[in-house]
Amino acid sequence: MIYKFSFILRESDYETFFRFHRITSPGRRNARLVLHTAPPVLMIAISVVFSWVFGNHAFMLALFSACALAWIVSFKRILVWQVDISYRRQMQQDRQYYTSTVSYEFAEDHFFADTEDGLNRIMYTMLERVVEGDDAVYLYISPTVAYMLPNRIFWNDDDRRRFVAFITERVMASWV
Repeated sequence: MIYKFSFILRESDYETFFRFHRITSPGRRNARLVLHTAPPVLMIAISVVFSWVFGNHAFMLALFSACALAWIVSFKRILVWQVDISYRRQMQQDRQYYTSTVSYEFAEDHFFADTEDGLNRIMYTMLERVVEGDDAVYLYISPTVAYMLPNRIFWNDDDRRRFVAFITERVMASWV
């Protein structure tokens, strides 16, 4: 055993994962790209058409360009706002998130995860990716499921970085 953690996952940890996953997940990358670029492009195209059809209206072009710029600048806030609404809606529908005690033991070629679902032995080959977020380290075993290690369980940032390096090295070695 090289690393061992035992801690309580809080509802705020689940909310953090939900937000992090919805904003950064590779599966949603194309949707975010379209949502980020389509409205400004449409606004500028509409302004060009309006200017062409109704004559040289610099005001229309400036108005739609300002709207497009505002969209680009505020996109991240809008996305976070949508994620928060989605999270609150999910929490109202079914309270599947709850506080629970979790224990992880990391060895050379596998780790044990002791959760309310039982004790699982996970080989590093099963990990799809290791992601270091602002608030936690996520060990993804599928595109939507991850083991979560909140930053509060590490002594400091260096300890967290050493742990991420350890896991990344094991995952890379298992893929070869």
